[in-house]
Amino acid sequence: MNEKQIKWDEGFKAGRDYNPMNEILLDAILNKVENRKVNAIDLGCGTGDAVIKLAKLGMIVTGTDWSLEALRKAQERAETEDVAKNIRLREVDLNLLAEANLDKGQADIILCKLVIAFVSDKKAFCNEVKTLLNNAGVFIIQTPVLHEFV
Repeated sequence: MNEKQIKWDEGFKAGRDYNPMNEILLDAILNKVENRKVNAIDLGCGTGDAVIKLAKLGMIVTGTDWSLEALRKAQERAETEDVAKNIRLREVDLNLLAEANLDKGQADIILCKLVIAFVSDKKAFCNEVKTLLNNAGVFIIQTPVLHEFV
């Protein structure tokens, strides 16, 4: 585990949850998909908020994060919410997404919420995401915007 991963683990151990998915974003995602019984991937799932919300809707969801502590908490939450059977959690460094051995061409939805800023080669990352999506798949990126007011 590298120094950055250790810092993320420490944050999750301290109880940080890093902006859970809001209902507006969830509605936007669902409006992009006709059949809600879909395969979804959450890249950088943290403690599993979005993963659990999507699984509760009947989706099969893969959650990825490079923090083992976040994945442990996500698994615990999935079991508590009785959706663990619809969730697969994987340790993945998004900078090495091509090496993650995720199912190619199967995802209907890929969610990347508040983590793209931590990906060093965004073009390679997006190209790899494209290989994971099926032909009608949707890639949703949410990122903060920093703006200095003049």
